Amino acid sequence: MTDALGDATAGEPSVFSGGCTRLAFVSKQVVEDNLRALRREAFGAGVLIDLSSEAWGHGLVDAARAVTSVGPSTIAVSNVPDGIALRSEGIDSEIVVWNLPATAARDELSASGLSAAASSPHAVGVAVRTGAAHVWLDLGIKRVAGATDRPELEAFARALSAAAQGSVTLCASDARLLHEAAGFFTDRGIEVRGLVSPVGRDVAPIGGYAGIVRIGAEVFGLSETLAPAPVSVRPALSLRAPIIALKDADRDVGVSYGYTYRTSQPTTLALVPVGYGDGVDRSLGNRAQVLLRGQRLTIAGRVAMDAIVLDVGARGAVVGDVVEFFGDPAGGAPSAQDYAELLGISSAAVVAGLTARVMRRWT
Repeated sequence: MTDALGDATAGEPSVFSGGCTRLAFVSKQVVEDNLRALRREAFGAGVLIDLSSEAWGHGLVDAARAVTSVGPSTIAVSNVPDGIALRSEGIDSEIVVWNLPATAARDELSASGLSAAASSPHAVGVAVRTGAAHVWLDLGIKRVAGATDRPELEAFARALSAAAQGSVTLCASDARLLHEAAGFFTDRGIEVRGLVSPVGRDVAPIGGYAGIVRIGAEVFGLSETLAPAPVSVRPALSLRAPIIALKDADRDVGVSYGYTYRTSQPTTLALVPVGYGDGVDRSLGNRAQVLLRGQRLTIAGRVAMDAIVLDVGARGAVVGDVVEFFGDPAGGAPSAQDYAELLGISSAAVVAGLTARVMRRWT
């Protein structure tokens, strides 16, 4: 097989043998470098690393190992099984479960020493009943919060008092809400261990409360909003697949379903085994680009469930040439942000949307 992407993919074609045709390569070094840069921007605040959704599609266990190698931090995960999985792999950091079901069994969290986030007063009771090591009150970390909702804080305070829970950490996207809520709870005898804001927001210790930075998709060089990721980070994941078939085509040959692309001259068409069944949105046909032999090509025609087609012209492509869908633009590839802008979503959503058919390989 030919190594079509030069040094960036040296030695890679062999990894696509044995039926493996879709690989997402994740650089541990890039993740570690990103986290170091983000820690510097946190100005000495504590760190909460949010590894929701299988670490934004990068692979939970490997991601947890990478971020904990950089320094002490708390890890947040989507659900209880993810927390248990990290414990079973020897991750001894504090682990917070974002989504704790009301049906969770008594002492389910205490068995693995997990903490829990509570986004409602009722959820406080669930967290305590399941033996959460610590309760994190989610007042809006995943959304833009408005002014303090005093009745809701009163309800939280009553729930904490009823559960004899005297210590909490507050999470929100709005600094004013955090500081007002912290004062509200401490006035009622509830210890506030720290205030969590997203990276880049007001997280400096104020009024004696410890500042904690929530770092999410940024650690992988992605953004959770429509805006690009911080300039201090790089994309860690590259989606690649080999050309598995080539076909000569005359002028005016229709390509893929509906023939939304037609060849403009005699050419060669390449079949690449990545489609919407792998998480590449079907609307990206005739719009999104990929990298082949150092040049960007636009996907020809509609994205099918299992494949896309490229019009490779006279480039001399051969079966086995590696096609990079998105990765680090410093190497010439499109980025997940490029795909995100075409779709009107975040780059984090692009990568987290890759399905289990795509094997993740950390390097």
